[in-house]
Amino acid sequence: MDIKAEVTKIVNKVIGKSSFLDVCFFDAQVLSVLRQIDYIHKTYEFKSSPLEFLEIKSVRALFDTVKKYSPGFSSDYKSFCDSMYTAFCPDILKNNTFTKDEALKIFNKTKEISGLNFSAAPDIFDNNKISYGRIFSEIIKAVKSASEKLKYSESELMANLNGAIYLLSGETVINRGLSIIGMNKRAKDVLSFLTTMERVFKIKINYAEITTGDIFTNVYKLLREQRPDFNFNKAVVEQEIMAVAAKIFNDSNILLNLINALEAKYKISLSKDDSIFAGSFEAFINVVSRAIKEQQPSVVTAEVSLDVMTFASDFMSRRNIKVADPKLTNAIENKFIADIEKKFRVTFSVFDLLEITGLESTIKIVERLVKKQKINEKYPGLLPEAATDLGLYVRREIIRTSRDNMIIGSEMMTTSFEGLDFPRKLDSMLSIEVVVQLEKNFKIKIPEDKLSAIKSIDDMSALVEKLVNEKNRTGQPQLPPVETKDRI
Repeated sequence: MDIKAEVTKIVNKVIGKSSFLDVCFFDAQVLSVLRQIDYIHKTYEFKSSPLEFLEIKSVRALFDTVKKYSPGFSSDYKSFCDSMYTAFCPDILKNNTFTKDEALKIFNKTKEISGLNFSAAPDIFDNNKISYGRIFSEIIKAVKSASEKLKYSESELMANLNGAIYLLSGETVINRGLSIIGMNKRAKDVLSFLTTMERVFKIKINYAEITTGDIFTNVYKLLREQRPDFNFNKAVVEQEIMAVAAKIFNDSNILLNLINALEAKYKISLSKDDSIFAGSFEAFINVVSRAIKEQQPSVVTAEVSLDVMTFASDFMSRRNIKVADPKLTNAIENKFIADIEKKFRVTFSVFDLLEITGLESTIKIVERLVKKQKINEKYPGLLPEAATDLGLYVRREIIRTSRDNMIIGSEMMTTSFEGLDFPRKLDSMLSIEVVVQLEKNFKIKIPEDKLSAIKSIDDMSALVEKLVNEKNRTGQPQLPPVETKDRI
């Protein structure tokens, strides 16, 4: 058996494949919306346009809309709510926070459902913005510190917790957490973009499949499958896609505001057509850098493109604009992490790696490690002293490392508005499920002390392979009750 392939398959199944859509800045919330729309289409045979979901404000309104446009719809309201919660429980709970009183009630209800004898410590929850992960973490701590040794499965405890939340909050928790309800402007823009693509090219888009690759490749595939009579030219198709994207996404002034800011900073004039239709972030940076070299030769430095990229990244982050994840190999991911550690003389723990979701989280983690490990005391002069200078320095050096790593493969030069973001790592909730699934699949027990050294899928694969070999040598299966580590 190929251990690495099996581990990778399990991880991908749990976390879902990350993807990107050129120009459109797909983020986790948008992808969640598309998955939910796809589920409704397939489960209830929804016959109308996804645009019907743009103004949905409650699960009751969603129920009425689905019922209206789904022939043969027979679910009652409670069954509909139950189904949506079951199908999208992780998304819903990730988007919810609870008051300390709510969290304590959930804690006690989970205890009641599980039948285990554990108790909450005094003042266990200290604020009114308690996450799902925090509640689960406190439950695990309480179970482990119970006066009598309790036999339990953490996956079952998680199921008990999910059930407790729904029993106590029901419709409220769905309204707060289902991404299709009260979706943000970016999600609405993406829906408008995709429905326009369907109309322009006379194709039908699978909303789940569209999240597994770039938009150009997906449209080519759909044209080949659904329009065999249409002898399309790739260059013309790409131009049409970019034109639609520019119109829809520039309505929110994302790109135009960035272009205006760059013009003001560098005192240059940029061609809107060249900038908007650059086609990739790398190409966009090249357009701006070329304009600076031509119009302001006196301020040009050897690293002008890096300066432009740093400015653009900072500008976008302050407006909460996230560039979607590039597709990188494990080798590039590992080299990127290793280069960051070497540059800043810090060490990422497995907990740090679990928090990485992109550029901004990487910057925050590095800044935290720099301060925690007192790098300036150990290596005087390595980093700027001022907090503001440190933030900009960290951003610049991480982008430099990102760019150096991403151009290893030729495909990195021509894909999408990437180069600023890095592979999506497991978040804390998903990491629990990954370990649970690995332990179940291989019938092994993954020791908690071994997990601290895990930094990549390669590391995890090596650990699983070692544990499987040890189990085979002894001929004794390791304990099947999964006990996911308390590391949320």
